[in-house]
Amino acid sequence: MNFTLSSLEDAKAALNRLSKFDMQLRNASGTDSVPSYEEFCAAFPELGIFQPAWDSLNDDLNTPEALGHVFSAIRKADIPSLSPEEAARLRNAFHFILAAFGIILPEEGQEEAPEEIRTLADQRWQAKQNRDWTEADRLRAEVAALGWVIKDRKDGYDLARK
Repeated sequence: MNFTLSSLEDAKAALNRLSKFDMQLRNASGTDSVPSYEEFCAAFPELGIFQPAWDSLNDDLNTPEALGHVFSAIRKADIPSLSPEEAARLRNAFHFILAAFGIILPEEGQEEAPEEIRTLADQRWQAKQNRDWTEADRLRAEVAALGWVIKDRKDGYDLARK
């Protein structure tokens, strides 16, 4: 194995994406509970969009391909369109796959940014929308100096601790 700080940051970002997805499913399902791995095995749920990941794990433990399928499924999931029951089933399947990998999500999920940081990030987003690149860069640097990173998306941004 080859350890780099970059690969450590990539792993942290991946874990945060998994945690964020779980939080979205938890909110959509309205439940905090997830069956244990043993309960999953006894009932072996329909895995839905996570079935390709399970199939890859069963194909000579093809872990890289299976993880690719997990993240692909997360990108494709349309959580707002799910009923609470569907979200709960999807969350159960998600946790079954996580357990198969031995992945344990952090209890609290991502740390919530303080109001001051969110305000600066909102101002930066607005400056970016107005194509005021100088102001957007200045605000990004100010947020970074306070120990936070702004990660842009197509439709907004995420905040993460440095």
